[in-house]
Amino acid sequence: MFRFKQFSIDDSKCGMKIGIDGVLLGSWINHPSPKNILDVGTGSGLIALMLAQKFQKSNIHCVEIENDAIEQAVENFKNSPFNNSFTAHKSDFLDYNSNVKFEIIASNLPYYNDGGVFDDHKRDLARSSKHLPLMDFLNKSYDLLHDLGSIYFVYPNDDLIDIEKFANQTNLQIDSIVNIQGNPNSKVKRCLFQLSKKTETSNSHCTDNKHLTIEIKRGEYTAEYKSLCRDFYLKF
Repeated sequence: MFRFKQFSIDDSKCGMKIGIDGVLLGSWINHPSPKNILDVGTGSGLIALMLAQKFQKSNIHCVEIENDAIEQAVENFKNSPFNNSFTAHKSDFLDYNSNVKFEIIASNLPYYNDGGVFDDHKRDLARSSKHLPLMDFLNKSYDLLHDLGSIYFVYPNDDLIDIEKFANQTNLQIDSIVNIQGNPNSKVKRCLFQLSKKTETSNSHCTDNKHLTIEIKRGEYTAEYKSLCRDFYLKF
């Protein structure tokens, strides 16, 4: 059981365990007043629960393809103070349809793309990009996105050129990027991305490109990281 300030999560049946990528993404996502939120590949429900805490008047829809994961997410929702916020859908995201448009579409996307598979089927579904290629995710998200909404996801820094290309092909623009460093001496391996629909005045390149360092040294967290995650982590 993983305990946060306002809720707890059991991820024992899930292929995707709670990790820093999901916590960073959930902490970073922001919007002035989202009515409808979509969490793609909800897994244990981590990001959905974080967003329910942040946006307590929002309707949160969660899509998950794996049976045990969606069942565990539903249990985690029921055991939280925000149970009335959620609607869970057992579905492949590419088959999912909705009558509403979402101001926030969020996903801790599967991004391993070396062609291999994980030994465990659940882990393979949760982490291998062959089950939800980035281009397919962006195309589907565009169709479900409110005109004033944003798509948020975490992805490897090495894929930035592809993300820029796919965003352009799907009529999306990159609004914000946060480059994540484990410590001041480590390479940037992950980035947080915010995309929205292009307009007539869209910039061709992202103008909001920032860095976030997690630790000063092992076990000593930076002020910026603690500030970002302080509403959720017990230790902050």
